[in-house]
Amino acid sequence: MRTASKMMFTAAAVSALALTACEGGGAGADEVDTDAAPEDLTVGVAMPTQTYERWLNDGAAVEDGLEEMGYNVELQYADDDIPTQSQQIDQMITSGVDVLIVASIDGSALTSQLDAAEAEGIPVIAYDRLLTNSENVDFYVTFDNYEVGVNQANSLLYGLGVLDESFEPTDDAPDETLNVELFAYSLDDNNAHLFWQGAIDTLEPYMEDGTIDVPSEQTDINQAATQRWEQETAQQRMENLLTTHYNDGSELHGVLAPADPLSRGIITALRNDGWGDSIEDGLPIVTGQDAEIATVS
Repeated sequence: MRTASKMMFTAAAVSALALTACEGGGAGADEVDTDAAPEDLTVGVAMPTQTYERWLNDGAAVEDGLEEMGYNVELQYADDDIPTQSQQIDQMITSGVDVLIVASIDGSALTSQLDAAEAEGIPVIAYDRLLTNSENVDFYVTFDNYEVGVNQANSLLYGLGVLDESFEPTDDAPDETLNVELFAYSLDDNNAHLFWQGAIDTLEPYMEDGTIDVPSEQTDINQAATQRWEQETAQQRMENLLTTHYNDGSELHGVLAPADPLSRGIITALRNDGWGDSIEDGLPIVTGQDAEIATVS
């Protein structure tokens, strides 16, 4: 999903920058030098981490798109450490960037930086993840996270044979109840709640009619959340689920995983527990997102 959206993200960020510089609006937009040429403006881009391929690709895409338009770019990655990202943004403000694009680690943790940007007349664009607890955000560039949850849940149901490739009910759906487990985003990302709601709204009717079941009964986002999308955390939780709920020979048919790092951890746990190396030899259906090479290869 995100791989297909990278050009959209870059175009939207560039368009927002152009709109900010040309028309004004928002907390700091009216103080941008509207007569400045792109080569006279510097954009600070704060990305959350280099650990995951998708953020490396997104950072490079935004940087390349802006530089092609003539803007100077200061790109920083924070290694999923909130104090590091806070310091990086502070430094960008102090150095006099003209616009900030922020993909936050924790959208609620940058209030003082957003206040400082507003005081300096620096427009702020929230990228992918919503910046919360502050009015000092000029633009928000994202996609429909609720619909992503819907599509991932439908993809799981397709993989289980409940829906066809058009996400319509099949005539030959399995007769047995299908066991699934659910994973969620990191709760400090506002997108987590939107994705989860879309997925649960889609899966709930199938839970209610007995088509699918969650043997762990962990169907609340607080139970399913994976802090910082860590592969190791997802692997450990999957191992615990297998030990607690599937050591009696019960079948596990599928796992909802909202991001590729989680998918890899889940698949590692399943393979280590003898569930097979591929779907053909018994590995349950596991969803993902980002099309990271390590996951799809």
